[in-house]
Amino acid sequence: MHEEGPAISTTHQSICVRYENYKTIPSGSLKLWARRILPVATVSLAILQFYLCWHLTGTVGRQIQVVSHDESQIMNRTILPRKRQSIPLLSLNQTSATGAFSTSPAFPPLPIPPRHRTFGACLMVKGDNDLLTEWLPYHFTKLPLRHLLIATDTDNPEDPQQVLERWEHAHTGLKYKIVNVSEFESSMYGPFLVDDSENGLQRFNRDLKRKGRPPVNSTNDISFQRNVAHHLLMHKQVAMISYCTQYMKEQGVHWVTYHDTDEFLVINQKESSVALKNGNTTVVDILEMLPASDESCHVLPRVTVGALENFTCPGAEDTVRFASNNFDSLSIFNTLRFHQHAHLDDFSKNRFGKVFVNLFHISSTELQSKPHNIHRPFPNSCPRPLADVSKSLFFLTHYVGAWDRFQAKGDVRRGYAEWLDRAMIADSTWCCSQQQHTWLSQFVHQVGLERARYLLGGVVNLKILTVNIHYHNQIVVHPNRYLSISLYILKASRLASICFRGNFLEQ
Repeated sequence: MHEEGPAISTTHQSICVRYENYKTIPSGSLKLWARRILPVATVSLAILQFYLCWHLTGTVGRQIQVVSHDESQIMNRTILPRKRQSIPLLSLNQTSATGAFSTSPAFPPLPIPPRHRTFGACLMVKGDNDLLTEWLPYHFTKLPLRHLLIATDTDNPEDPQQVLERWEHAHTGLKYKIVNVSEFESSMYGPFLVDDSENGLQRFNRDLKRKGRPPVNSTNDISFQRNVAHHLLMHKQVAMISYCTQYMKEQGVHWVTYHDTDEFLVINQKESSVALKNGNTTVVDILEMLPASDESCHVLPRVTVGALENFTCPGAEDTVRFASNNFDSLSIFNTLRFHQHAHLDDFSKNRFGKVFVNLFHISSTELQSKPHNIHRPFPNSCPRPLADVSKSLFFLTHYVGAWDRFQAKGDVRRGYAEWLDRAMIADSTWCCSQQQHTWLSQFVHQVGLERARYLLGGVVNLKILTVNIHYHNQIVVHPNRYLSISLYILKASRLASICFRGNFLEQ
């Protein structure tokens, strides 16, 4: 009789077939030797792996939290810690519904700025989880964002909780609330009614005539349908602004912005004072330098950024290289991929801007009244959203994105022709002078590399540690290559065991 070896997968068979080619059947003594030595070899290699992990990290199952002192060191991937501090790599989180446990990295809480020195944001989303992955850390760093209300559209296909729970587990101090638009839209301003009668069609044609456009013959015309979609969106936006503004005021938040997930707020380096032109300057830092009379409402002119990836801003190469080496994919970084945009004064492409406001500098009467629209919600306090980008303290880069991203919202107004017209925009690269890409190094500096990886959508690798550690007063860059060797050794021993038992021992 012979022992039956374990079942061998197709992959293992392809690797092990080389042994069959020798047509060598081991003798009884060789079989006995193999049976005795293989367990010992496997255990020895496991001990070697254990030693390598312990030797490099100083403790099993723990990681070194690293905070860089210098932005250039982050870009060069040589990170100096402020102090040697060990924190648990894993924590167990029990879900109340199922009682099951899940693992997530354990990070120490980040310091929380005073509420008056933070921002709140009001977002309405529909299939925007991929955009949130970059939008949140960017504005967490640049505003700084610490309060968030997300209103999901009525037919939103994704749950933003999947993104936000990472921020909760990482102890970032970001406070958030998620609510569906249907929970407050009708109760605030009534249901949205589509007038598809003959009177509605005539009224629409009168609007077209004022704009110098030809009339349509039916409410089924695409122009009429797009007009309906536009006003439906406006109805939801106005309700969201009212609901979110009230919520933020109750939370004691001073500064609130209303721009979307495909829009990124930029500090205009050319208009900021020299004293504020350092990489860690936030929007709040600049606002605190302004007279109180300027603090009620700030217009954010927009710059539409196309979808061409054939240009990289001078000086951004190190950031792109760093992102490629440390995060799952560059595809999540619109701010690193797209740099060509419309001319600053091209209204046909940039359209109206957005605003952010100080809720404590606007009267309660105006805050409780119905907002005008997303571009100018409070007309008595906010000027017309047509500011000159080059002379504004702040502006928005508005990313068109790839076609699949552009049409993900299922909006009838977002057709391929509309996307192509915007995607091919390459009139200027003026925004390169703003050094927008530096936000990533600032974010890593602020939260640490492993926490940054976790928040930007990647999973912290529990087998191959990817932190840089300070070991015996020397800089050790990327010790994961040593840990990889130990893992490959262990895998090789396992494969050898399968091959021996599957191909020889059964002979």
